[in-house]
Amino acid sequence: MLVLAARDDVPARMLADRLGEAAVAAGPQDLSRPGWTYARSIGRRTGVSCRGQFRADGLTAVISRISAVQPVHLTHVSRGDRDYVAAEMTAFLRAWLTGLSCPVVNPPTATCLSGPALTAHQWAALCGRLSIPARPARLTVPAVPDDRPAPAACRVTVFRGRPAAAGPCPAVLLEHGRRLAAHVGAEWLAVTFDGNHEQAAVCQVETWPDLADASTREGLVHALIGSGARS
Repeated sequence: MLVLAARDDVPARMLADRLGEAAVAAGPQDLSRPGWTYARSIGRRTGVSCRGQFRADGLTAVISRISAVQPVHLTHVSRGDRDYVAAEMTAFLRAWLTGLSCPVVNPPTATCLSGPALTAHQWAALCGRLSIPARPARLTVPAVPDDRPAPAACRVTVFRGRPAAAGPCPAVLLEHGRRLAAHVGAEWLAVTFDGNHEQAAVCQVETWPDLADASTREGLVHALIGSGARS
């Protein structure tokens, strides 16, 4: 499994350590190592980490923790060239990650290397289009803390189209989570509702697993292993 993350991403390192020999970790600085290839015409892709070169068709899963390569990640590149190199690396990774045969958590979009980068307002609008109840998103200028009381939450996690909840949950909430994930093409999605009843509204959507949380980390590991790799 490839864990694609910046070197200072501690939760990603925790995941890689948990996977042990089953994982290879790579980040923006590794893209400067010779050996990365992408030949669309013959479907060949290779990558390079500190452990050496690997073939994309040998991967069973990819966990992407980079929304875009940032100049700050490229301290080994001349300062005046970092913006250009970061943009080129981002474009290369978007092409490299697109169309892999293994699960990618989450597949790149036109604006993000790790799934849909939607704001709270965009998620609320999407819920409206899908006829899914959603808590109105609030925007103030200047920004002020949201002092609304925290909802009595129910959290639904969707992995590869299969929704699950931590405890008993109405089937309609599981279906709401599945539809949201399917609509944005997310392999992994967590949807928090403001209650545990059929009329509960969406109040938060997460596209990055919280790898700092042990239960989330273990759940992702078991889901990836249990998915049968390339199934």
